[in-house]
Amino acid sequence: MKVLFVSYCNEGGGAAKAINNIYQSFRNNIKFKFIVIEKRGRNKNIWHFRSGLVGKVLRKIRYYIAVLILLGHTKIIMSLNIVKSGLGKFINKSNFDLINLHWIGCETISLIEIEKINKPIIWTFHDMWPISGIYHTSLDKKYFNHDCNNFIIKKYFQFLDTFIKKKKNNIFYKKKINIITPSRWLLDECKKKIYIGGHSEVIPNPIKIEIYKSRKKINDIKKKYNIPLNKKILLYSSIFLNDKKKGFSLLNGITNDPSYEKFQFIFLGNLIDSEENSFSSNIKFINANFLEHVIIDLYSISDVLLYPSQIDNLPNTILEAMSCGLPCVAFNCYGMKEIITHKKDGYLAKPYSVEDFKRGIAYILNNRLSVNARKKVINNYSPHIIKKKYLNFFKKVLNNNYL
Repeated sequence: MKVLFVSYCNEGGGAAKAINNIYQSFRNNIKFKFIVIEKRGRNKNIWHFRSGLVGKVLRKIRYYIAVLILLGHTKIIMSLNIVKSGLGKFINKSNFDLINLHWIGCETISLIEIEKINKPIIWTFHDMWPISGIYHTSLDKKYFNHDCNNFIIKKYFQFLDTFIKKKKNNIFYKKKINIITPSRWLLDECKKKIYIGGHSEVIPNPIKIEIYKSRKKINDIKKKYNIPLNKKILLYSSIFLNDKKKGFSLLNGITNDPSYEKFQFIFLGNLIDSEENSFSSNIKFINANFLEHVIIDLYSISDVLLYPSQIDNLPNTILEAMSCGLPCVAFNCYGMKEIITHKKDGYLAKPYSVEDFKRGIAYILNNRLSVNARKKVINNYSPHIIKKKYLNFFKKVLNNNYL
């Protein structure tokens, strides 16, 4: 069995990390390959499609065509996938038995190319883009329509969204595409919105449990990052800290509460269009470009992970933190409620109650949940467990020869 994993990139966001972890669980199988159009890092085992100068120029051209069609709107991630990249032709000429698509936005491969692939397709959904139009989550669409005050532009984007959605629906009707979702919530959404002609299954993303584990010498780590030794640490982590979807505004109701002055907050990520000195003095901002050793250090010294996200599939951040023995407080919705068992290995607050979120912080601080959090990840998200589930799904698809 020869399988090709296809994605936009191998490092960067949560989807890229998830894809890379899935591929790495098969690293000893030379018949499994991973191809990207935007390669980051120096992993020689990952193929870079059209890595030369011509390939880079063509990627830029595709990008600017998309930006032009989207009228320069880049604040919210939108994907059209209407410009051919050549990846479809490469796939059809290859000798792979299965094609496993992952996060393929940003013109990785056009919808027309997907329709013409002559091999069985398994598509792992990392967000809502495959079942929607140009937006990657339903909240992106909501925020864009709320913020756009121009009636004509709003109608234009509604047309684009509907047009791309119809293109995808045609593909799902014509081809028996097999679907994997990391969360039950997302698979349920798929069944509501698209025709599933192939197999479908929930398979979570794996976590590197041998790497994501709590470090020792906590005080030394705190000194390293200039963190007070005698304070409880509340950690919030996001690639873009003030992303609306991640619930950043909700945290203001916590950090500005005088009763939380005794705690040390750590905000890990990029702060966009804001100044650090405009926030409470007990917040320490760390932007380490998501270096793995820094993330694990911060998970190790923290007491609670704050995850106020309003929508998410199966957050790597929660899984990585729990693997390091760091319990999380999150809202009881979407993929978060599939990871956390309430009051056993974390706390699920009533959506979207700041007061219940605060009760969750207090509960975790007053109860020992770390061991349970680590066990949850080991027993459910270890690479060997997820690898076996993927292999079984691959075999099921090949046995049915779904095209």
